[in-house]
Amino acid sequence: MHVKILSAVLALLALMELGAAVLVGLLGVGMGMVTAIVGGDGSGIAGAFFAGIGTSVAAFIALHGLFSGITAFGLLARKGWARILGVAWSGLNVLSFSWWSLVGLYGLWALLSKEGDGYFRRLPGS
Repeated sequence: MHVKILSAVLALLALMELGAAVLVGLLGVGMGMVTAIVGGDGSGIAGAFFAGIGTSVAAFIALHGLFSGITAFGLLARKGWARILGVAWSGLNVLSFSWWSLVGLYGLWALLSKEGDGYFRRLPGS
């Protein structure tokens, strides 16, 4: 049950992160364009800087969301590689020292428990 809850939480957070990545990317590029258009001398460099930073942050957020989504769908499909990825991803999230730490701790607890082990066992004859 806890593995399914973890999968749902990861899928929801992945969708939220992908949406946030789009918004951050648009905001960064928009700030860069406004700076380049409205600013004076050297504003083109500052505009490119804002656009580059916004795009880089958006790419990082999207990558984090992508890994969360892949892990969520693998856990729902009961794939063995997803448990390994989930443990590794949860361990990295614990190190983030943010609210992701709570998700990481819950993920480690759910995946390393007896219930988590039983969730990934195949039934004989299947």
